[in-house]
Amino acid sequence: MGVKGSEPVDDADSIRLLKAGDPRGAEALVTKYQMEVYNVALRMLGDQGEAEDAAQDAFLRAFTRIDLYREGEPFGAWLHGIVRNRSLDALRSRARAGAAYPIEPAGVRDAEAEALRDLEAQTVRRALARLAARDRTLLVLRYWEDRPLEEIARSVGLTDGAARVALHRARRALAGHLSTMETS
Repeated sequence: MGVKGSEPVDDADSIRLLKAGDPRGAEALVTKYQMEVYNVALRMLGDQGEAEDAAQDAFLRAFTRIDLYREGEPFGAWLHGIVRNRSLDALRSRARAGAAYPIEPAGVRDAEAEALRDLEAQTVRRALARLAARDRTLLVLRYWEDRPLEEIARSVGLTDGAARVALHRARRALAGHLSTMETS
């Protein structure tokens, strides 16, 4: 493959440049993955500032520990594992400090349909916040990030079969929280 012009062509090229100390490798990986890494952190943490910090820290850890990356593995799955762990660390810190999961209030909207969508999204965020961190991770990666099951399994350290079962249980737990929230 190689580098086309001055820009890396794929993740393997970017990683080779990164390992060689060329900043173009890091730039290409950040450009490619920054939004999905931020979105995973945001879904897990529910706070934009914390999500930005977790995403930046995930990239920093990935780049300083690139020697731990196994060639042939999807870089995105490895990076998701790092951002997931950073987000879990932030959740643990928040729990030790006694802070609650931030819930964004639905704004005043002109259109009734938009207000209903906001309320539903808020309800889902609150229900997600009640889940165990691993369940939240599984659901976010599958349904918000649309990641394949095999990649999700690798990023949370499960076999494909165990991830399938865990995802099923996480969906049931979310449904349970949603149903109790509706009746409350």
